[in-house]
Amino acid sequence: MNSSDDFFAGLTSVNPVRTISLTFSGLVCLVVPAFIFSIIWFERFGSDKKRTLLNIIASFGCWTGIEYIYVIQTSEILRYIHGPLPPSFCFFLRIFRSALFLELLLLFDTVTISKYFYIFWLKNPAGFNDDFWSIFLNVWIKGFSFLSQTVWHYFVTQQPMSFYICTGQDPTPFLKHPLRFVIVIFLDYIKQ
Repeated sequence: MNSSDDFFAGLTSVNPVRTISLTFSGLVCLVVPAFIFSIIWFERFGSDKKRTLLNIIASFGCWTGIEYIYVIQTSEILRYIHGPLPPSFCFFLRIFRSALFLELLLLFDTVTISKYFYIFWLKNPAGFNDDFWSIFLNVWIKGFSFLSQTVWHYFVTQQPMSFYICTGQDPTPFLKHPLRFVIVIFLDYIKQ
C-alpha cells in the first residue's frame, strides 16, 4: 500500500516529533524487557526458595508485559516506519492487544482471590500445591483471554480506531454501523 492509499498518511510523514517518538519507543523495546526479565529471574532464583502462588502469578504478569512490548509495541513501530499493514495482521494485533489486557486483569483478580483463599480457607498454606495451580490458572487465563477476544472482535461490526490506523483505511464507512460495547466496572475495595 503506498502513501496515497493511506488515510492516515500524516502519521508516517517525517518530522521531529515522529523521529523522537520512534527512537524512544525503540529504546523502550530494547531496555525495558531486560528489566522486567530481571524481576522474573529474581522471583525464580532469588533469595527466597519458596515460590508462592502470588509470586508466580506476578511473574506471569511480567511475562505478559514482555509479550506486549515484543509483539504490540514493535508492530506499532513498524506501522509508523513502514506504513499501513495488512488487515489480517492488524486484526491479529487487535485481538492480541485486547487479550493481553484482559489477561492482566484476570491475573490481578487471581491474586485477590488467592489472597482470600490463603487467609480464610487454607489452614496450612505451606501444603498448598502452588506449582500445579499456577500452571492451571495461567493456561486457563491465557486460553480464556485469547478465545473471548477472538470471538468478540470477529463478531463486532466496527473495529476500534487503532485497527483502521494500522490498516490505513478510512473508518468513515465503518462508523455507520452501530457500536456494540460492554461496560465493565472495576471495584477495588481495600480495607485499611
